[in-house]
Amino acid sequence: YEKEGFMKRTSKCLLKVLSVVIIISCIFPVCGVAAMPTSVQNTYWSAIVSTATGQLNKPYVYGARGPSSFDCGGLAYYVYSQNGHTISSACAADQAEGMVIDGRSVTYLEKSYLIFYDLDPTYNGRYLGIDHVAIYIGNGYIIDASSSSGKVVKRAASLMQSSMVVEARPELYL
Repeated sequence: YEKEGFMKRTSKCLLKVLSVVIIISCIFPVCGVAAMPTSVQNTYWSAIVSTATGQLNKPYVYGARGPSSFDCGGLAYYVYSQNGHTISSACAADQAEGMVIDGRSVTYLEKSYLIFYDLDPTYNGRYLGIDHVAIYIGNGYIIDASSSSGKVVKRAASLMQSSMVVEARPELYL
């Protein structure tokens, strides 16, 4: 456990240092700071996908933020926090609203991006009717905490494509 704990702490520290470097390169691109190399971006994506994959089959519990059970927003919140990123809320609608306001919505998907859904045709009083979030893991698949399956699952993103409302990158440099 000691070695595993050391590796986890080292990885988190490295990701935080890289985050600062990337943020600086986003703020000062004309000062000769290079854009984020693809290899660094792949490191972020892989860490997030790996953390999400590690939660598969854990039980769905409404309002749960992990580590032993999750709801959809709690899963996204937990996965990103474990990788040194802050998502403003554990509520899917609030997460989406914050990302849209911050200019992080996208029209394409990359590994680690979030997909927000309006699965219920009756308006629920939430931002854009959003009531679900999933983590895109690449190759057309998502990982999400599914209330209908009762657990965290991996499935094709296309299964709920008609209900997609917003796609967003949780951090500008991802």
